[in-house]
Amino acid sequence: MRIVLTGGWGYGNLGDDAILNSTITIIKAAYPHCIIDVLTYNIADSKIHETKTVHLHKSVHSYVDLGSSELTYKKLGITYSFNRKLYLLAKRTLVESQFWCNIKNFKRLSTPALDVIKGADLLVVAGGGYFNEKWMSNVISHLVEMTIAIELKIPFLVTGPTIGTFADKKLNKLIMNIFREAKYIYVRDSFSLEQFKIENIKSKIIPDIVLSKWNKPINETIKSEDITIGLIITNKDKNFLERLSQSLSKYSYSCQRNCSINIIMSRLWKSDFLTSLYVQKKLETLGITTKLVIPGSFHTLEKELSECSLVISENLHGLILATRNGVPIIAINDYSVGSPNYKKFISFSLQVDSKEYVINNETSVTDIYFKINSAYENTNNFIKKSNKLCISVKNKSEQFLAMPI
Repeated sequence: MRIVLTGGWGYGNLGDDAILNSTITIIKAAYPHCIIDVLTYNIADSKIHETKTVHLHKSVHSYVDLGSSELTYKKLGITYSFNRKLYLLAKRTLVESQFWCNIKNFKRLSTPALDVIKGADLLVVAGGGYFNEKWMSNVISHLVEMTIAIELKIPFLVTGPTIGTFADKKLNKLIMNIFREAKYIYVRDSFSLEQFKIENIKSKIIPDIVLSKWNKPINETIKSEDITIGLIITNKDKNFLERLSQSLSKYSYSCQRNCSINIIMSRLWKSDFLTSLYVQKKLETLGITTKLVIPGSFHTLEKELSECSLVISENLHGLILATRNGVPIIAINDYSVGSPNYKKFISFSLQVDSKEYVINNETSVTDIYFKINSAYENTNNFIKKSNKLCISVKNKSEQFLAMPI
């Protein structure tokens, strides 16, 4: 059996790497002898997943966006001249325009990727937050992949994306009509489920597939030892960063233990690095011991998070990887109300029963401090809840992928 797997990876986001790894694991559990052809934006970025039975190919989006994603997801160690930035910006403007960004044109430009789908037994459209109108070239790219599957009568499954809202009614109708052709659909959040209900499309909800693995926590009980807080931050609001730093400083000096902050990057992007560096300098001026961690893979990211006593994260998969290791979490949900990111954070917080441990740009120093203290003190309870959640997600995901096609 040959399965083609597509999703939102290949852009330097280690959380999306975790989705890819978990999806491959679940597919292999359902179809132990299958060959998996993975469509990815950047083959080098996804190389860690390649095996004798998992092959990598360039995705539709990698052919059609003319490399313009390089501007949005600037990788570490790369410097751009003014002219280079203008060139990439011009490409980005073209790629996202209606003139360029349409199914007919994308089919024409991405023949090698579409050839991978031909002859497959199944197409799996995996999870992530890429189905939103702010990234239309990626949305249309995945619609092309599903359209080819429909035309060739290849069954396809949709496994765990977050579905954004689309103001363009004609486009929304096109998207929903294509989703209607899916053999089965599950989404990872209640907002996406509601979107499909409105359209009378059958679907179910299973929390993020990365939660399908449970790792026994390094520390199963609170011990009188040093505390390490993991911090994943992308927020550039200096007022918020000031309040967060003051809160961490207050906790560090009041917890009566040695407390250090590991600032961990979950996306290998230059903008995240600069923000992390800013926070590190801010914390060090307050006398807090810090370490800046730049993981080389999602495995390293997970290892770093698993060794923390508490994780505060503005990145969803920072929260998810911490959760599947029994590390208590505080979510930073500073996204616009109603946006796909806002929705997936709210939904995840409810799924893991941690809605009281969410902060944003308006949260005061005192409230952040009390949330940090409470989350850590409730570690044992969080371990029990996260263990139960991960086992449930694993069982449901395996059952879903094993459904008859």
